Amino acid sequence: GGAGGPASKHECVARGRKLEAEGNYSGAIGAYLELTGKHTQDLDALEAAWEGAVKLAMNHVVGRTRAVVSEVGRRLQAIGRQRQAQELYDSVGMAPEPAPGPGG
Repeated sequence: GGAGGPASKHECVARGRKLEAEGNYSGAIGAYLELTGKHTQDLDALEAAWEGAVKLAMNHVVGRTRAVVSEVGRRLQAIGRQRQAQELYDSVGMAPEPAPGPGG
């Protein structure tokens, strides 16, 4: 057995990898998105799992790309990763959803 990445200790990520290997990309996206701040305080693991879901959507389940991107973008903003959220929206040509807060 090789060394897994830091996120592999989370059951939903392991399940996502298995589904991905089986070609069940839609199921894998769902599994990756199951990982939230309730499961771990490791923000890098969260970001890695969610970005994995985005990559799968963009490459294999194109019809879900916008929904996955807007969900992941919101989550990234919620954990303070505004820059990553912005890059994510840019990569698919979407405008970022306004973050909740006082209007400008």
